[in-house]
Amino acid sequence: EYKIQEVDYFKKQTVWDRHSPLVDFKEERYLDSKKARFVDFISWGMKQYPAQHYMIILWGHGKGWLVRDKAQVSHLSGSELADSLRQIHEEVLESKRPIDNFIADACFMQGVELATELSTYTRFTSGSAQVQSFLGLPYRTFFYELNSSFHRLGQRLKRQAEQFQKRGLPEKARAALDKWEVLKKDEPAAVANTLPYLVSASLSDSGYQGRVDKSSDGYPEGKDFFTFASVDGKVLRLQLIPQLEKLAVALKAFLFEDKEKRFERALDLQFAVPALQMFRTDLRTRELGSTLGKLKLLGKSYPGSAQARVVARAAHEAEKTLEAVVPSVYFSKRYEKYPRFRAIGFWLPESPEEYKEDLAAFQDTLFFNSNTLKAKKPAWKDLYEVLFEEEP
Repeated sequence: EYKIQEVDYFKKQTVWDRHSPLVDFKEERYLDSKKARFVDFISWGMKQYPAQHYMIILWGHGKGWLVRDKAQVSHLSGSELADSLRQIHEEVLESKRPIDNFIADACFMQGVELATELSTYTRFTSGSAQVQSFLGLPYRTFFYELNSSFHRLGQRLKRQAEQFQKRGLPEKARAALDKWEVLKKDEPAAVANTLPYLVSASLSDSGYQGRVDKSSDGYPEGKDFFTFASVDGKVLRLQLIPQLEKLAVALKAFLFEDKEKRFERALDLQFAVPALQMFRTDLRTRELGSTLGKLKLLGKSYPGSAQARVVARAAHEAEKTLEAVVPSVYFSKRYEKYPRFRAIGFWLPESPEEYKEDLAAFQDTLFFNSNTLKAKKPAWKDLYEVLFEEEP
């Protein structure tokens, strides 16, 4: 037997209480569909415990957008996850507001494709584009750590404002202070901005996860590869995606600027892909921020190309917006050599063979089909068809 607990019961709990009471019980396969089980559980929680803000944490193993081995485990694909959150948004929240925070406590889940799919239904998406720590987020002291990390974030923004003021940059100083004022009033934004600092503290040498990683045989190098970023879905959808489309159009125009060297230029771009920062997954994902940084230098590689300069400008504009899309990020020192690194991945194959192998998985994503420019074809789909076309 079990007893359904009321909200007042949880108000009496402290962070150090060991036991969580049983509030409901259902057999593991009470619904055959894994998607239906997920929607049913979240919907039940929202109706049973209504709140001003909602945060969904998805814990487990992650493979990003594409799950290759579907036979071994029960999983939610990226499209199924997005459709589940859409259903919750429409049926439970009645489309009146998005889910405030979606956190993926799983590997390889912070990428442009998934974040774009979720951007209509969630305000902020947080997670790692790399291998997640096997300990996950520090749940036992989660809210205590959020508060303490938020305090450190405030101190950092104030120090930034002082430094900008000393350097004669009053506008940037004001922006840092304005951001702090906004975060103090916007709890979901505060959570999204604070989470990377929480993770950073836990993975430090004095943090719990950092101490465990030191003595772990299973994941000793974990924090050396770790990343964690929060994405603002609205800014991603309304600002960055259109700018990335313009970048794709500029890249295609660069390829056709000299038609006789079209395939040569395509090969040059393909050969440059392996040098980009790649995440440790069997997907062909590269880090978006550092990729934009490389494209800004295209004019130096092709000094006589006017279109290369157009690409560089488009990359620069997208890079500036990416700073707003990813308001807070943590990554280890190994990534500091990559300028503008923001710890968010995107699908970028390095050869026609890789492109063909993964196309079926990505060709229906919202990002790949985004067409805010109202062109005949979506910009990225059009670019990849040309970029990975094999020379006759």
